[in-house]
Amino acid sequence: MAKKPAQKAPTPKEPEGLSRFQKVGLGAFLAFIPFFFLILLPLLTRDYLCKTLSIAPEILLSTPLKLQMNPSGDSMPKIKLRMLGIEFQIPLNYTPVRISPDTLTFRNNSRRIARTISVSIRRQPPRLDLKTSGIISLFMPSKLNPFLQNALWATWHPVRLYCKAQFLVSQGIGGSFFESDWDAHHHGFVFPTPANTGYMARVFDDRNDHYIEFAFFDETDPVTLAEWVDVAICLKPPTDAEKTLEPPARLRSLSLAATLEKASKEASAQSAIQDALNEFLLNGDVSWLLPCGIVMENRLYFRELIELCKIAIPLLKEKPQELALWRDLFERCIKQMLKIEVDPNHELEEVVIYVKNLSKFSLKRIRLKITCVDADGERTFSTVVQKSGNMLSQDEKSFTIPTEHGFLSKKLQGINWAVEDLDIGD
Repeated sequence: MAKKPAQKAPTPKEPEGLSRFQKVGLGAFLAFIPFFFLILLPLLTRDYLCKTLSIAPEILLSTPLKLQMNPSGDSMPKIKLRMLGIEFQIPLNYTPVRISPDTLTFRNNSRRIARTISVSIRRQPPRLDLKTSGIISLFMPSKLNPFLQNALWATWHPVRLYCKAQFLVSQGIGGSFFESDWDAHHHGFVFPTPANTGYMARVFDDRNDHYIEFAFFDETDPVTLAEWVDVAICLKPPTDAEKTLEPPARLRSLSLAATLEKASKEASAQSAIQDALNEFLLNGDVSWLLPCGIVMENRLYFRELIELCKIAIPLLKEKPQELALWRDLFERCIKQMLKIEVDPNHELEEVVIYVKNLSKFSLKRIRLKITCVDADGERTFSTVVQKSGNMLSQDEKSFTIPTEHGFLSKKLQGINWAVEDLDIGD
């Protein structure tokens, strides 16, 4: 019987390759990825930021210009101050309006809107909280100096461009901004202030010893860049050699009483401000702010003086003599701002308080201490008038305040008042 020929095993079919259409589609997709991330995404980010944040493209895409700190040649007399080792100078016609150990603010007029110089010096620059920013924290450092270095030059990187736009909008920057070097170890960025009223510098020390902010602006007569440079150029960080030297010994000992005497005369007021502020910045003793308060009183800076008194008085409880001077200063200032009369009504057991706002500011929440004097001694109580709303400049109002039974004696010999506190508006 003949054998059947053996059948060959079927040859497996080779898998078919991608079709031409699939290859074209895959190639297009692979080519689109870099196109999307390198070209399309940055363009979409630019357009989105300009429309959403209302920022002009020429501002968003600009980079810091180089600023040469050359004075204009118009030198002006200045007082010399020193804060945390940093020297700076303020023109003589400016008065301190806000004082703290790391920030000084000056104005050239008692009006709230006036030419203003602010100097703030801290041990370390502020840090940015990027923990809740998601992917941004992977691309941007939280330290301010590296953050600005990355963001301000961004014109294409989507995340850095987003951070740059957020920073410019949050700071109200609507014009050209600059970079400048103060010396070998200090560099900074200079930004226009909101509404282009002036300029502010953020100065960094590459050794992380300190951080400086210097602003000069005016809401009614904007400060030019040249005017800003003339004052900002006086910032003088210490050199390495100066840091190793001992602090210079005082050539003369300062007397608070003598400084107060100088502060009471306009001709020597600026010298008193210089001495008082340098002493305060050196040792933190608020007693040395009293000469500044005297100058503020004489120059009619009542609003700022009230705020200064509210800070200083609670800190001087252990110095009764100086506390008495501060209270006298506070009361003199109050009498320049308020006219108050108190009428007792024995039958209804109430007092009627007449208040007139003599200041140029709105006032509210005026806390008064009322004192009644008779043969039995003194009795006092505190009350708040104008609890809500504002008492505008030159407003005159009356407030009826009930008293406790028996507080008002028919043998009343006198009734006095004192302002303990008040809130001052714009």
